[in-house]
Amino acid sequence: GGALGARFSRDQKLVCPDFVVIGEITGNRIATAEKGTLMMEVTTFGRSAHASTPWEGINAISKMAAFLTRLEADQFKKFSQRRHPLTPPPSINFGTISGGIKSNMVADSCKVSIDRRTLPNEKAETALKEIQDVLQAMKQEDTEFDAKLEVLRTGAPIDTPLDSALVRYSQAACSLLGLPTEPVGYAQASDGRFFAEKGIPTVLIGPGIASQAHTVDESIEIDQVLEATRLYAFLAFLILNPQESGI
Repeated sequence: GGALGARFSRDQKLVCPDFVVIGEITGNRIATAEKGTLMMEVTTFGRSAHASTPWEGINAISKMAAFLTRLEADQFKKFSQRRHPLTPPPSINFGTISGGIKSNMVADSCKVSIDRRTLPNEKAETALKEIQDVLQAMKQEDTEFDAKLEVLRTGAPIDTPLDSALVRYSQAACSLLGLPTEPVGYAQASDGRFFAEKGIPTVLIGPGIASQAHTVDESIEIDQVLEATRLYAFLAFLILNPQESGI
């Protein structure tokens, strides 16, 4: 999956779909919207010194702490004003952090990984600029603040129109099985983004509960797997025989 699977297959034209159905964990609900991803690293730079005379150096870890505190406050304020009708709110997470060499030295560098999830109605460029603006403001306010930002990768969001043929086929298939037909949003990222960004109608439907993903007791109920199997069969039939769907 990912860039080496779905994106490679798309780019090499190993698959040329009219519609894409991703079997992600949606509880067999129809997910038509998914948040985008913006992965990056920020590094702060300082100057080494002995821990007994820290004022002779510049502590990159302290600078990073100030940056993260300010960035979090800035982002949360902005997030409170942004919504999408289906997905969870936008989010930012500081996933890993490393810096310094040993405890009796002032750290001359510190690096943090940042995971920013954008709403389907947000632009990755805007999200990136907001973080860059915080860095720039801190550089202007503190002559000893030095940092760089590196974008590692981005992922497009999914926001398939609710009146698209694929959504209506999916709703018809769910209706045949007595399943909910109201579209929902998906919080995580899926391989569907590689197709949606090319304008290919994409939905996510699959067994499992998202809150159990990446947990110790991750599991899927067998009944949901069987239900999904029937759902995929009905959906494939309706797509290949549109006259039977009434759409």
